[in-house]
Amino acid sequence: MVIDTSLFIEHLRAKDKSKTKLYGIANNRELFVSAVSIYELYMGATTDEKRRDVEYLTDELPLATLNRKHFNRIPELIIVDV
Repeated sequence: MVIDTSLFIEHLRAKDKSKTKLYGIANNRELFVSAVSIYELYMGATTDEKRRDVEYLTDELPLATLNRKHFNRIPELIIVDV
């Protein structure tokens, strides 16, 4: 299942992560995040703490792209040129 940015945002903002919709649908499902969502999450992360939260959710997810320059500003992102 591909997860929309709004579900990640709700999860990141919640004090009790176990009550979020993302937490609820993650049970026994393989979840995916689009390149657009990764970009939106990083661009919306205005503090180091928020960036770390995004990195935790997207840790080690490689991104295949034809446009490396849009994603070069995201530290630690594994970019695969195709």
